[in-house]
Amino acid sequence: MSSRAEKLDSLSPAEAIALQRRLAARVVRLDRLRPVRHVCGVDVHYSDGMAQAAAALYSFPQLEPRAHAVAREPVSFPYVPG
Repeated sequence: MSSRAEKLDSLSPAEAIALQRRLAARVVRLDRLRPVRHVCGVDVHYSDGMAQAAAALYSFPQLEPRAHAVAREPVSFPYVPG
């Protein structure tokens, strides 16, 4: 694991919320994209101490499936909605 990931794993929920707020201020809201050729959808579900995630990549604008991935891992950090 990288030292950056190790630092993230050691954050308290309050520290993680503060970090998320600082990062949110860095979001670029300008349309600087080149033509979009692919789109990806991602979702995660938390239940019984496990995180289950899925991602699906599609061509755009045809929306033909290109790749997908799923993962299930124990949760090492509490889920804090919002």
